[in-house]
Amino acid sequence: AETVTRLLAGSETQLKGVQDQFLKERYRFQRLRLMFYDERFAEAEQYYSANIKSFTTESSVKYRFISAAAGAYYHDKKQGEANYLSSLVFGHFAPLKRSAYLSFRPQEDADWKASLALAKSEREKAVLWQLLGLRADELGAIEKLYAMAPTSNLLPLLLVREVNKTERDWSENEFNRKYNAKDVRSEAAIVGKKRLALIKRIADEKKAWKPYLWLLSVGHLYALMSDTKSALAYLDQAAQLVDKDQDAAG
Repeated sequence: AETVTRLLAGSETQLKGVQDQFLKERYRFQRLRLMFYDERFAEAEQYYSANIKSFTTESSVKYRFISAAAGAYYHDKKQGEANYLSSLVFGHFAPLKRSAYLSFRPQEDADWKASLALAKSEREKAVLWQLLGLRADELGAIEKLYAMAPTSNLLPLLLVREVNKTERDWSENEFNRKYNAKDVRSEAAIVGKKRLALIKRIADEKKAWKPYLWLLSVGHLYALMSDTKSALAYLDQAAQLVDKDQDAAG
């Protein structure tokens, strides 16, 4: 602790004489890290708040600075702030995306509401909903995010995760069926009424970003239910929209 105090005092003096923005940002990041590793969490939070606006570019060190601050808030039991900062890193800086995802820990409803209240734009709110879906409830997050931003490009990841979950459950059920297990369910029960209804509604409305993804998913869900007629109808619609989408067709 004594060494950290000396380092912080010395770096503060040095920082005052630095003119280069690149070096300034790195000094600030290292100072925040020192506070974090010395468990000066409240001090780190204050330092973050006082200096985040000094980062003028979308640089690596900016998001490492935010990530370190998120850790301080987390250890200081301020989960709403910690989750919000983790969502900023997740939404803007790919190299730290995985660690930000793992750091996002939705717990109490009050914490979640605090995170949402900190969001400064609809996009930031959308990223928070996406993360909540990935960590806890894809289907619920799809419903909320679609209602808020139907054309969001954050929705397909949640859709794929929900379909993958269905496939996994279907495969396990088929294994049980093959070996005469007692807990075999119907294919319709595996897909689920709520899941099918929500994804089908979004597919039918054709308002989502890349709408053929939703049509394709509905077709796949019907195929898992052995409803070939409905599956082909949705797959045909998806194929028609793919033909009109230059990126997908290419």
